Amino acid sequence: MTLNGWLQILLFFVLVLLVTKPLGLFMAHVFNRERTFLDPVLTPIERLTYRLTRVDATREMADIKATLAEGMRPPAEFKDALNERLKALGAANVRVGGNLKYDIRVAQPAAVTEALRAYLPLGTKVVVCGSTLAGEEELLLNSLPPDVVTVLAPRHPERFEAFAAMLAARGAGFVRRSEWIAAPTPLVPGMVFLLDSIGELASVYSLASVAVVGGGMFVPGGHNPLEPAQFGVPVVMGPHYENFRGIVDKLRDADAVAIAEPSQLAQTLDGLLADEDAAKTIGARAHAVFEREAGATDRAVDALLAVLEKQA
Repeated sequence: MTLNGWLQILLFFVLVLLVTKPLGLFMAHVFNRERTFLDPVLTPIERLTYRLTRVDATREMADIKATLAEGMRPPAEFKDALNERLKALGAANVRVGGNLKYDIRVAQPAAVTEALRAYLPLGTKVVVCGSTLAGEEELLLNSLPPDVVTVLAPRHPERFEAFAAMLAARGAGFVRRSEWIAAPTPLVPGMVFLLDSIGELASVYSLASVAVVGGGMFVPGGHNPLEPAQFGVPVVMGPHYENFRGIVDKLRDADAVAIAEPSQLAQTLDGLLADEDAAKTIGARAHAVFEREAGATDRAVDALLAVLEKQA
């Protein structure tokens, strides 16, 4: 993201603080029913889960409905379909401004990205597997062909050691980013590169022939497919992507993402790696969606400024 982009986001959150009461008071109002919150509510990022909107008969839901009816102004950003869920809860004047995640971009390559680029032999196929959860790494290692370099980035740093031990126990050829970066050596097909660092994954996706976004193979959740999509990299995800439903649905509508059940993962990866034209087409569609949906930050700032003008 550019400096201007960060400044816009900073201004956005400053404005949120100026026109709303602290989040703690909002939560107290919703869940403790302390009827003291009547100011407008403007929320830059909001997610109501499908489970929550299905629990309609509880006292908590009754209070949430009352709060939304009384105080909710048009939120600045919604995941797809969230506006309909808020309306179902009783909110009025709901407006979709876009998703801020489409405005988050890698401003410059991470140091490890540049090092990897230099030490990957020309023509080497790279599969970057990011934000993986327990069980997914083993599935991936069993599903990937032997002629690729695999970059694996477990979701939780506390799992780095356990994953390294698992690779050693499998007899896999692997290197750890934390050790390799001090004295880089060429990476050859069949090797696993353990990205045991924080904040570099989005940049490393730019090297991928195919990206696998983890977190959704076995349990509900999923992670952000826009990180690789911004580079035009074809994305594979598991069937459970509830946390990014709006984004993934837009990608699916454009035929710009591959959704694979665990049993289909090997076949899906083989197909994309074998057919470079098809993979590039999917990646180009994903990049087009990423660019088309951008602009939520500017719209959010405009909406907040309009509220400030009315209250001045």
